[in-house]
Amino acid sequence: MSDMLKVKVRLAVAGSKAASCSKALTPDGFGAQIYAEADAGKISHDEAALLVRSLLTAGLDTTIFGLGNALLCFARNPEQWQALRENPSLLRSAFEEVLRYASPVQTFLRTTNRDVEVEGVPIPEGSKVLLFLASANRDPRKWEDPDRFDIQRKTIGHVGFGYGIHVCVGQMVARLEAELLLGALARRVESLELHDEIQEGDRLRISAPRNLFPLATSPRRSLLLAGGIGVTPLLSMVHQLARQNSDFELHYCRRSQARAAFHRQLREAPFGDRVSFHFDDGPASQRLDVPALLVAPAPDLDLYVCGPGGFLEYVLTTARERGWDEARLHYESFSAKVEPGETDAPFEVRLASSGQVYPVAPGQTVVTALAAQGVEIPVSCEQGICGSCLTRVLKGEPEHRDQYLTPAEQALNDQFTPCCSRSKSPLLVLDL
Repeated sequence: MSDMLKVKVRLAVAGSKAASCSKALTPDGFGAQIYAEADAGKISHDEAALLVRSLLTAGLDTTIFGLGNALLCFARNPEQWQALRENPSLLRSAFEEVLRYASPVQTFLRTTNRDVEVEGVPIPEGSKVLLFLASANRDPRKWEDPDRFDIQRKTIGHVGFGYGIHVCVGQMVARLEAELLLGALARRVESLELHDEIQEGDRLRISAPRNLFPLATSPRRSLLLAGGIGVTPLLSMVHQLARQNSDFELHYCRRSQARAAFHRQLREAPFGDRVSFHFDDGPASQRLDVPALLVAPAPDLDLYVCGPGGFLEYVLTTARERGWDEARLHYESFSAKVEPGETDAPFEVRLASSGQVYPVAPGQTVVTALAAQGVEIPVSCEQGICGSCLTRVLKGEPEHRDQYLTPAEQALNDQFTPCCSRSKSPLLVLDL
């Protein structure tokens, strides 16, 4: 196992061509064998680079999680460990059951490349789809008693390694590693015991969760505007503001009272007198007058807004036209429609670390163009909302199409979201 990991770590410095990799790869390692296939013409050198990177990245965290999950499952189910010790032929099926029962990868984000219908639900082309692999592996329609860990179960059909064209390229390596490790442990370790496992009543110290839409830390007055289900993050905010005895008011816009989530909860809350409801099907007198509400910005007043794109844009545009300080505007969108920019002309990106230059074609994102060259950028929403892919720009002028950066941040042109934004200049130099 350690030798395998050493080989993979050495692969980290591999470049995209065999000649530049030969000094960084061990002669008998996976990387050298892959590039040998490229030299023989069976695959391209670009494909070889992608395979090496895939084995390196996917072969570390997911394999570590899989092996850790295996030890945890056996420690919690000692009778299954004894069954494995007594019958080593169950090694393969044991690891497959671990993958089904405790998937190393819980979810995966994909984009549809055509219109499709799943269980009667139409999903248009270009939609973002979050796949819950762990849920599928516990589906009672597929598995009998799915919440039971049983290494003698027939696990054919689990999606712990993906499925179809998205299947894990390094799955056989992971299986080999798991069988070797679990086999060695089964021969030498009589029992596995858990120590310091969390029990009911235990007190834990944890950090705060990552929050891209937080409340201001200093005490100020707060104006919160919610459109539709955008009330969800604002709901926790008003509870926190009420606990702090802060000055706030919440305006909740919805098509009708019947469709207003949390209506009764907010109306009957101790701070219910600071919540105003605005329904499209109600009298004109109760509808929200955004220009009147935002007419007088104050240095101690923060605006929080969440909802559909049109609602969000209208509120923020109105606030900016009335002179609100950008630092006082806080917002979050659940989805985004990336609007066409000034141009969709091709351009190039240069990586500052290597000097390599790669073309970005019309209609192609920078993330996609670089991924095709084996250069991976972390992404999540792929719509310019979350900021996961935010990348520094060292030279050139980006064409911003995101909703993550503020107008002031966009104007600096020193960073951009490569998942959706493009370039106004022929070349962008990126801090990659």
